[in-house]
Amino acid sequence: MENLVLDVFNSDAFSVTELSKSIDLVPIKWGRLGELNIFPEKGIPTTTVMVEYRNNKLSILPTKPRGAPGSVGDVGRRYAKTFAIPHIPHDDTVQADEIQNVRAFGGVPRLESVMDVVNRKLLTMRNKHDITLEHMRAGMMQGKLIDFDGTVLLNLFTEFSVTEPTIAFNFDGPPTDQAMVTACDKVKAWMEDNLLGDVSTGIRVMCSPTFWRYFIANPTVLKSYQLYQAMVANSPNPLRDDVRRGFLWQDMIWEQYRAKGSYENADGTYTSAPFLTDGECRFIPEGTMNTFSTYFGPPTFMEAVNEPGLRYFAKAVPERANRWVDLFSQSNPLPLCEKPAVLIRGYATGGATNI
Repeated sequence: MENLVLDVFNSDAFSVTELSKSIDLVPIKWGRLGELNIFPEKGIPTTTVMVEYRNNKLSILPTKPRGAPGSVGDVGRRYAKTFAIPHIPHDDTVQADEIQNVRAFGGVPRLESVMDVVNRKLLTMRNKHDITLEHMRAGMMQGKLIDFDGTVLLNLFTEFSVTEPTIAFNFDGPPTDQAMVTACDKVKAWMEDNLLGDVSTGIRVMCSPTFWRYFIANPTVLKSYQLYQAMVANSPNPLRDDVRRGFLWQDMIWEQYRAKGSYENADGTYTSAPFLTDGECRFIPEGTMNTFSTYFGPPTFMEAVNEPGLRYFAKAVPERANRWVDLFSQSNPLPLCEKPAVLIRGYATGGATNI
């Protein structure tokens, strides 16, 4: 009797290149930070990233007698920081029973049915990589590279010997227009001073749910929008419209950031935690050129050694007796803020301010 089992997993459709394309074509379910493109993506062929800095200074030049030698330019002190790219593998299995009906009547195999099963697995695998990347970007928005369970893998403030900039909003005290405006002016001035030659198209404020509730109910914010409404048709109204996805106030876009995820504990239980500490907000410069990046390193597959990294890689390996096929996926991302002094932390109910 003719053997009806087709070894489809050794075909070109199941190569590392094709499976990586397949997982990349699955409909994207980006988190908010991915949608905003705050951390532009770059593929690199190495497992580490070296960031070089030059401490150039803008100094006022002295006057000289005509014909005298000019002052000599300083090339600036150079130094470099090296960061390892995290490795995030995730595996799954396609069992024979899942593709039992792959053979059509008459013994003609249908590759499409196998791909349906594989693509379903790839979709789940990609979604997990996506939420992991959003979690890492949210941590970097707060100056830290955070593992799945909250372990801090990298603290940029410690690495660069920078004191975390903080601004307090005293929502518990008597609200005053000038206090709110002064706080926002401090944020903008600090951001401009610490971009260190980079440019920004504006500032976005990612607010935790608790901070958002305080902020949106603040009389100063509501009053300004009432005045704005009187002058601009179809403007959003915090008392009428859902403005959680962002509205402009004090030349900054404020929005609520509710992202959260869960991870499995050693005892099999799950813990859920928000990506942004509740009661806080984060001020992020948008449209920068050299401040934020997401680096993707190469995978641990021989086929892609020394090749520029992609967001995802995938590979299928049949079991020795062909009873199942293992699906291996991985992503090697490093979201990075190269100027951590711009990562301003805001928090509600007052307290100390150091900017």
